[in-house]
Amino acid sequence: MPVYADKRKVSVSVGTQYGGRYGFQTNIDTADSSALGHQEVTGNTATPVFFGCSRPKPARVRKVSGTTSVSSFLDAGVDFGSLTNWVLVQAAKLGPAPRDTDKSTLHYVEIQGAKYAWYAPKYNTVKVPGDLKNVVSGTDYCFLGANYIEGIIDVEGGRLNKPPRACSETAGQDGVDLVSTFISWPIPGTLPVGWVPKQ
Repeated sequence: MPVYADKRKVSVSVGTQYGGRYGFQTNIDTADSSALGHQEVTGNTATPVFFGCSRPKPARVRKVSGTTSVSSFLDAGVDFGSLTNWVLVQAAKLGPAPRDTDKSTLHYVEIQGAKYAWYAPKYNTVKVPGDLKNVVSGTDYCFLGANYIEGIIDVEGGRLNKPPRACSETAGQDGVDLVSTFISWPIPGTLPVGWVPKQ
């Protein structure tokens, strides 16, 4: 396949413990794509697909043929030992990466059974009410820092993107502070007093 062939949106599973799938674009041959367990991402994908997340990342493999090679991600459900001429380039990266700072905490919101996670600065989270703080623990399986999400999540105007946000205005030392945070989708029926979905 030509190097600059049009890329397709596909996804792979990174493990049954995760509620969503890892999405990316590829232009490798469809036969290789199928062998690695890739699934085409369509507008009616029933499971949320997270694109551009830093964690988790599936294993990456490479196949060399003559003077050319191709590499891509491997679905966690595919038996690597059954593949021919493929070598493991990088093992899967599961769970959040260790951080050297204590100035932020890892939070998540649920999106139709999957969890979208992000690091929030502590100075901001103290302004968020407790029932909007879902803190990631060692037993939570989240997709960290995704650029956007596809699936059956009609967040706004038919556009499939990041989770929705809620905001609140509070009195600050120099005026009014506007605080916002991600919230789950579908949007909870009742938000804490003073919080509204961000338009």
